[in-house]
Amino acid sequence: MKSIFYRVWDNEKQKYFEPTYEAFRGKLEDLHIGLHGDLFMRTMDGTIHCDSIFPGRFIIEQSAHKLDSKDRVIHVGDIVEVENGEDGPIITKCEWHEGGFALVDLAGGHWTRQLYHQPERLEVVGNIHQNADLL
Repeated sequence: MKSIFYRVWDNEKQKYFEPTYEAFRGKLEDLHIGLHGDLFMRTMDGTIHCDSIFPGRFIIEQSAHKLDSKDRVIHVGDIVEVENGEDGPIITKCEWHEGGFALVDLAGGHWTRQLYHQPERLEVVGNIHQNADLL
């Protein structure tokens, strides 16, 4: 069974969350995902805060377990360029759709075959938080 990998967008800091393991300096902050999908934050004071303390601060984005043409992991929320031959590249967004990962273009078209069978045609060019202008 494959491990499930996530990244977490921090709406407060406007960047992807990076844990801080500097307990020797009095700094400790990391996130855990509970069995029911709840998010918990552990801090230096030993407290574990549940997501009701920080509603809407974090967005969890799951890995699609696929790499693009430059060996970068594709996550939900990534903006992915699909090479489409003579028609030029198509801009898509990776999302969870009907029980699986899909690349969806601006017109609602799906490019899922490329995600699973033609990764050499894919390139992550940004994400929906920092590069929404690409959409």
